Amino acid sequence: MLKYTGIKLQLLTDIDMLLFVERGIRGEHVSQPGSNQEKLLTTLNNKERYVLHYVALKQALKYGLQLKHIHRTLQFNQKPWLKPYIDLNSEMRKNTKNEFEKMLFKLFNNAVYGNTMETERKSVGVKLVNKWEGRYGCEAYIAQPNFHSCAIFNEDFVAVHLVRAEISVRKPIYIGLAVLDLSKSLVYRFHYEYMQERVGDNAKLLYTDTASLIYEVSDVDMYVLSINNIPRVNKKKVELMKDECNGNIMTEFVGLRSKMYSAKVQGQQPIKKAKGVKSSVVKTTIEFDDYIHCLRDKATITRQQKNIRSRLHVIRTEKE
Repeated sequence: MLKYTGIKLQLLTDIDMLLFVERGIRGEHVSQPGSNQEKLLTTLNNKERYVLHYVALKQALKYGLQLKHIHRTLQFNQKPWLKPYIDLNSEMRKNTKNEFEKMLFKLFNNAVYGNTMETERKSVGVKLVNKWEGRYGCEAYIAQPNFHSCAIFNEDFVAVHLVRAEISVRKPIYIGLAVLDLSKSLVYRFHYEYMQERVGDNAKLLYTDTASLIYEVSDVDMYVLSINNIPRVNKKKVELMKDECNGNIMTEFVGLRSKMYSAKVQGQQPIKKAKGVKSSVVKTTIEFDDYIHCLRDKATITRQQKNIRSRLHVIRTEKE
């Protein structure tokens, strides 16, 4: 990456800066699903000590956010140093001829982003031992203050898990924070500066995700608003929106929660999404009416799925 971009990234050496950035990357470093950590909720209550990029803050202030106090700031230099690499992969992906190449060039971009979001606090040390006594025996490792757990394979072979006594922060996680907030601002900009200005109250926002929006539009011909060629013009172009329905009309939509929704589209099979459920199970055992049943009757619908898992390096098939 250094050879291609010519940019040598500076790592965070100040602990206060590190904690500041980690607090901004809430989903990855601070608030895991099911944890007791504070989470940012989509309510109208006051938000305190929320860390965000200045571009996202200026956008929020433009549309009505009231800022009472700034606790601290982090000053930095910025430039689109990764743009040539992203544009290259996007162009290569646009010209691919099979699904493998399409996913490969997408992975090239996503892998860079994933590394900028990686936390080293969760990493553990593993010691493989085949004796009990001695300096490097199982007894000595268990007695260490950073001992976490152990996995016994047989009477002569044990894997001892140790919490890292020292953590070396070698990932530029401030890049991940900037990407998260800038991507949000792009979605909001499309909603407020395009849909609201051109369609106004005729567009009702039904669902939003990381980089997608679903609208109910009435009394407006959307394909007259200079977007009739979205499937061809915007295909795989960075920062541009595309019509996932390829010009077909979505007639019904049911949204239950994030990444769990279904929609009927003219001339297509129903779109069905359920995060955490295998795609084959969603495709063959879940119907559009199941989503309606959950919404209107507050019902809980379960499906059985089979997974291949490895426990203690023994591969097995499990039902859940």
